[in-house]
Amino acid sequence: MPEDQPLAMLQKAWQISTRQASLPAVEQRLQSAAGLALTRPARVVVTHLSENGPLQISDLAAAAGVDVSTMSRTLRQLGEAGLVSREPGEDLRAVRISITRSGE
Repeated sequence: MPEDQPLAMLQKAWQISTRQASLPAVEQRLQSAAGLALTRPARVVVTHLSENGPLQISDLAAAAGVDVSTMSRTLRQLGEAGLVSREPGEDLRAVRISITRSGE
């Protein structure tokens, strides 16, 4: 067996699993099992905040690949659900977003 064949098989398996995970039916099953419906940007926010601590809106927008206005709407929804909170940043104009206990 060529040395790169296990790597190629692993890469193929990764492609299949990530493609499967993003299918709408699979996403709906996962959301139903979790008891919470989150959009892809919302999942990115919760994951990023959980792993990295408080971040600015622009950083979260970049991580999710959306514009700041889309991220602001996402954060408003997450805030209303009690999953994130806003706190003043070091710069008075900046706001940092934190994950709450419920968000964890």
